[in-house]
Amino acid sequence: MNRKDLVIFLVAQIAVVVAVITIFSWVSNRQLAASAAGTLFVLLTVGFTYRAVAWPRWSRSFAFWTAAFFASAVAVPMLIQRIRHWDLDFSDIRIWWLPGPEFHSISNKIFLFMTIATLVDLVRTFVRLPQRDEMPKIHYRRIE
Repeated sequence: MNRKDLVIFLVAQIAVVVAVITIFSWVSNRQLAASAAGTLFVLLTVGFTYRAVAWPRWSRSFAFWTAAFFASAVAVPMLIQRIRHWDLDFSDIRIWWLPGPEFHSISNKIFLFMTIATLVDLVRTFVRLPQRDEMPKIHYRRIE
């Protein structure tokens, strides 16, 4: 894991949340605001997962897997449904068989989990644990 990338991703997560709140407070058209916000979430998570695969041990990153999950199961499907059903109210849209507001509530929790996973990975860059091949060998003696 790359400490610099994780810090950038964490700051970007906070910046996207602030940007989304700002977008919804400034843009009166809810469809436009939601599309802009959804685009930011897609760019954030897809951009991070693209960057993270360059790491030597990317498959061990909690942040990578949660960002990949958020992008593929939450951000992209929500954005697609919002665009496909432009004329409908968000409460009338179904995403993964869930009503829009209910899905959005779940997506907030997944985003929070992704932020926690990023923090966990960041802490792991400071605390280096021994790898499997570096573990001490234990030799057992047979007691007779």
